Amino acid sequence: MIRGCNSPSPSNGNGGGSSGGGGAASGEDLYNIVLSETDRQNIYKNSSISFIFDPEGNIVRHINFTALNSAGKVAAKVEILNNTSTLVSTPPPNEVFRNQNIWVGNAGWATERNIIDATVVFTVEKSWITENNIDESSITLCRYSGDAWHELVTRKIAEDANSLQFEAETTGFSPFAVSGKKTMGETGAEGIIEPTVTAEKTPAPTPTEEKGMPGFGLFAGMSILLIAVQLLRKNN
Repeated sequence: MIRGCNSPSPSNGNGGGSSGGGGAASGEDLYNIVLSETDRQNIYKNSSISFIFDPEGNIVRHINFTALNSAGKVAAKVEILNNTSTLVSTPPPNEVFRNQNIWVGNAGWATERNIIDATVVFTVEKSWITENNIDESSITLCRYSGDAWHELVTRKIAEDANSLQFEAETTGFSPFAVSGKKTMGETGAEGIIEPTVTAEKTPAPTPTEEKGMPGFGLFAGMSILLIAVQLLRKNN
């Protein structure tokens, strides 16, 4: 279900079906806003809408959806923040790359009555991934709604020399954060278990009893035989 913003939207005005409007103050602390950018598009029934943003300082590239009803000119606002949005009560999960607020139309306009298939396209610098040892596959756009952070379905769609580009599905617009998890550990010798090799030992020979000088037994036997012969001769 697509929900409206949980915080003040970027304009006054009602949430009427034919008047999208939007574009005024969001309620974010001005000291927390690094950059604020607004794009306006004419909304026609059953049309594919894409809000486009300047890449200079803004990680959000596009906000896309299909319009179910005509609404005239509608504004989409992106606020890039220094820290966690002042409109939320808890910090986002994991290692945060950027905090931002995204608003589309008047409060209550960007709901399932008026739009479907909403996505946010954003970029993440490779230098941040490397310096913080981030697992690329864990990078996610998180949305704050219902007093809690929710990780959105996020997929990588492009890459260049300096950055990765992702697309995330969202059910509404409010405070967001791009975050990722650190890798479990660096690959290398530390994580490799070498197989244990047991050297085969040759048993030591069993000591044998000394038998004396070689040939000693034969010499003694011959001597006895000679003595016996001499005795026989004397007797004869």
